[in-house]
Amino acid sequence: MAVLEDTLAQIDKMMAVLIILSDLAEHESWDDLLMDFPKYEQTTTQLPQIKWAEFSAEDSETLRDKLVKLQELHDRLIEKMAGFRSELKELLQNSMQSRKLNEHYR
Repeated sequence: MAVLEDTLAQIDKMMAVLIILSDLAEHESWDDLLMDFPKYEQTTTQLPQIKWAEFSAEDSETLRDKLVKLQELHDRLIEKMAGFRSELKELLQNSMQSRKLNEHYR
């Protein structure tokens, strides 16, 4: 039972970080998101290996439901970050255009 509790606690930590990152992405706080993203990466590396055979059917269902919610949060974050990628791409293109113009008019 301790393994299940530890696993669920780690998934809850990941979900909490994803919610924070999702809120930052929604408000286009890209600098803050970049600063907080390593917290998510750290929690993903701390997730224990799940040995499904060790859990009862009920515990497995609970764990599966949590993992599905986690995946949904992750997918929503990726969707929200599409705006960030677009913004970065636009900035890069503008920077390259400026550099080309500067070189051309030297």
